[in-house]
Amino acid sequence: MKFTAKEKYALESALDGYIKGLLRDIQKWSNDVAVEACKELLASAESAMEKIKS
Repeated sequence: MKFTAKEKYALESALDGYIKGLLRDIQKWSNDVAVEACKELLASAESAMEKIKS
């Protein structure tokens, strides 16, 4: 999928904030179910970021 420079910047910025939030949540939560859900979301977000950057 091709993105314009502005679209790519917007997507990367949004995903970066989302990823940072998930990392903070993983560190502060002790509930195993919540942490595992965050890790799954994190993996998906990181995968999306790699696709956008390529």
